[in-house]
Amino acid sequence: ADVEATDQSGNTPLIVGARHNEAMLCAILIAYGAKASVVDDRDRTPMVIARTKGFQEVVKVLAEFGDCRSITNRYFDRMLIRAVYYGSSSSCKALLDRGADFKQTTKQGLPLKDVASRLGHTGVLKLIKDAQKADGPGGLRKSAKTAKGGDGK
Repeated sequence: ADVEATDQSGNTPLIVGARHNEAMLCAILIAYGAKASVVDDRDRTPMVIARTKGFQEVVKVLAEFGDCRSITNRYFDRMLIRAVYYGSSSSCKALLDRGADFKQTTKQGLPLKDVASRLGHTGVLKLIKDAQKADGPGGLRKSAKTAKGGDGK
């Protein structure tokens, strides 16, 4: 199912979940790649909707798992690519800890693990492998390509 599909009013499942105080639904949708930065027809994010309605559990889910991460994640991802190229283990660790996507690829389609390996950045390579292990087989962290129905299941 497409977590970014919209109804006749243009609302995504995450917006509907936030409107109806469905914290568990919101958490599941975010885990499968729903963008918490989407807006409804009145330009309100799911966070704004939940706060306005006083839905504290939904606010907590969005704050911890989605709202901030979704907005900043694309910048973290770009910075992670640069940090891998430059071999900065400390930068890579900080970015991975903040939610940067280790599954992304370069413009040439190379996985970050391959880039680190080719450039001899063993510390960075270890961090990426550790992130993969932590994610586990069939992990919930999805790359942008996978979340859009690309090569993932």
